[in-house]
Amino acid sequence: MRDRAVETMIQTAQSCAPGGTGTKHDAVSTVRMCMELLELMKLVGHLRNYIIAIKYTKRDLGHRESSTTDVATIFDSNLRTIRTQGFQES
Repeated sequence: MRDRAVETMIQTAQSCAPGGTGTKHDAVSTVRMCMELLELMKLVGHLRNYIIAIKYTKRDLGHRESSTTDVATIFDSNLRTIRTQGFQES
């Protein structure tokens, strides 16, 4: 999906080059496509952090019984660590 969208954006941008057939509307559309792709990539990064935090929370809890508060605390701690230190596969 992303690769197709990037290719479309590039083709539209190239049509807007001097001597091209692109219009002002095409140029604005290209900028809008670029911003939407950047926003999508940012969203994917956030989702990735949450998925990794869930993975580590499950690992940290193991098979023991835990209250909802324990789970939330461990998840928040894992998410904070991932955001500040980055993710490193173990």
